[in-house]
Amino acid sequence: TGQYTPEWLEQIQPEDFILEAYQHHPSLTAPMAV
Repeated sequence: TGQYTPEWLEQIQPEDFILEAYQHHPSLTAPMAV
Protein backbone atom coordinates (compact mmCIF):
# COMPACT_ATOMS: atom_id res chain seq x y z
CA THR A 1 0.00 0.00 0.00
CA GLY A 2 3.04 2.24 0.44
CA GLN A 3 1.73 3.48 3.77
CA TYR A 4 3.46 3.03 7.13
CA THR A 5 1.24 0.70 9.13
CA PRO A 6 2.33 -0.26 12.68
CA GLU A 7 -0.19 -3.12 12.50
CA TRP A 8 1.89 -4.69 9.72
CA LEU A 9 4.95 -4.64 11.96
CA GLU A 10 2.96 -6.33 14.72
CA GLN A 11 1.84 -9.14 12.41
CA ILE A 12 5.36 -9.90 11.19
CA GLN A 13 8.07 -11.52 13.28
CA PRO A 14 11.74 -10.38 13.35
CA GLU A 15 12.80 -13.81 12.05
CA ASP A 16 10.38 -13.51 9.13
CA PHE A 17 11.65 -10.02 8.35
CA ILE A 18 15.25 -11.23 8.27
CA LEU A 19 14.33 -14.28 6.20
CA GLU A 20 12.45 -12.12 3.71
CA ALA A 21 15.44 -9.78 3.54
CA TYR A 22 17.67 -12.72 2.63
CA GLN A 23 15.21 -13.73 -0.10
CA HIS A 24 15.51 -10.25 -1.62
CA HIS A 25 19.30 -10.39 -1.25
CA PRO A 26 20.42 -13.98 -2.06
CA SER A 27 24.06 -12.84 -1.87
CA LEU A 28 23.71 -12.55 1.91
CA THR A 29 22.71 -16.21 2.27
CA ALA A 30 26.01 -17.47 0.82
CA PRO A 31 28.28 -16.55 3.78
CA MET A 32 25.55 -17.35 6.29
CA ALA A 33 25.09 -20.88 4.94
CA VAL A 34 28.72 -21.74 5.63
